[in-house]
Amino acid sequence: MSKRLTFILTSLSLTVSLALIGLLSREQQVLSIFILGAASFVLTWFALRREFFGVEFFTLLSLPTLFIVGMGFTQYFFPNLSLLFKSALWFVAFLMFYVILLAQNIFSVTAVKPVPLFRAARTVSFLSTLFVSFLLFTAIYKLNLEVWQQVFLVVFLSSNLGFQSLWTADPKGVFDKKTFVAGLLLGLGVGETALSLSFLPLKSFFRSITLTTAVYIGLGVGQQYLTHSLTRRTVFEYGVTALIVGLILAAL
Repeated sequence: MSKRLTFILTSLSLTVSLALIGLLSREQQVLSIFILGAASFVLTWFALRREFFGVEFFTLLSLPTLFIVGMGFTQYFFPNLSLLFKSALWFVAFLMFYVILLAQNIFSVTAVKPVPLFRAARTVSFLSTLFVSFLLFTAIYKLNLEVWQQVFLVVFLSSNLGFQSLWTADPKGVFDKKTFVAGLLLGLGVGETALSLSFLPLKSFFRSITLTTAVYIGLGVGQQYLTHSLTRRTVFEYGVTALIVGLILAAL
């Protein structure tokens, strides 16, 4: 069986499982989402068909896993969507998971030798990370947790998503301390933003958009820094983005 067919079947099986979870009771769905996330971890490992060394075990498998968990909670928190919208959601889940697998496959090869599609894979990973961040941040705020619990989860997830995305700037099979520290700083920065937002009467959508913007800025600056291409103009542009988002929040 070719890798492309394996990716299609893996994506299809997870999408069908995601749809079936919606048939369960509300109490059963939450546990089933995490079980499906664990299944996506194992299936992604199998689909990539290679031995993982060191940090690759985390960086290549975390994004697909968190994507499925994020899509699962999106379905959970919007149970009254029409069949048309649910079908669209499942189609997006299938298509995005398949594209993510293609990107992760490219990274797994790039860690050994150069690949022509590396830049395209980086773009896919970057955008997917932002999308997954938004889904998970929305889930955190929809769960109505205590502020400290929200901040903890935001820091934890942002650090994980940040590290795996920053790793794609220069994929290596060994642990890179600079990339790890950059991911941790990104998580702490987004966590501080989440703490600041707790003082504002904002809906979960706007909180999630703001935190996702913080992830966007952190990843943009971080990847430029790790590839030694960070300039004052780049910092200024991301600073303007942060200012615009801040002004919008002040106007709400």
